[in-house]
Amino acid sequence: MRWLTILVSLVTILACDYNQDDINGPYALDVNLDNKFPITSVKTLEWIQDEHCYQGAYFFAGPTKSSFFIEKGSLTAPEDHLVKSPVKITYTMDKKGNKELIYTFGPAGCTFDPPAIVTMDFTEIKSTNNSCTEQPKLYYICDDSTLVEQAADQINLQERWLKVKISHFSRYAIAYGN
Repeated sequence: MRWLTILVSLVTILACDYNQDDINGPYALDVNLDNKFPITSVKTLEWIQDEHCYQGAYFFAGPTKSSFFIEKGSLTAPEDHLVKSPVKITYTMDKKGNKELIYTFGPAGCTFDPPAIVTMDFTEIKSTNNSCTEQPKLYYICDDSTLVEQAADQINLQERWLKVKISHFSRYAIAYGN
């Protein structure tokens, strides 16, 4: 008798007409799943009228371990952005040769308090000596293309990813060698 109840429940669930937005929820993502570079993910954050803030988000950059997390209420839109209108967040991962990845976030002018947490996957680049113990370097890319070396908040050499906390959008590079 118990299996019949379970079966009826399962059929009822499968037969329901769900709204796609309900299934995806606020953490749904629109991803370019083509595993060619550049890989771009886009997530639109809506203004929550009752709470007077933007929603949070957690999404991945394509079929990688790269991800972006922002707490609800931490986003401040760019100054030139229409007040309380949705903000389209972009996360692009691009590859330059075998030793460098470029991460670009947008739109420019967004700030986060508390900081957003970005996980950057570096499995697509090779170390200079093909060692799994060599640590890649993380660089902040200035507007004039100058590279400023940064420290990662967390790094996992075995799984080949690093995490950083960012207070605003910018461009970053992960590279081996000088």
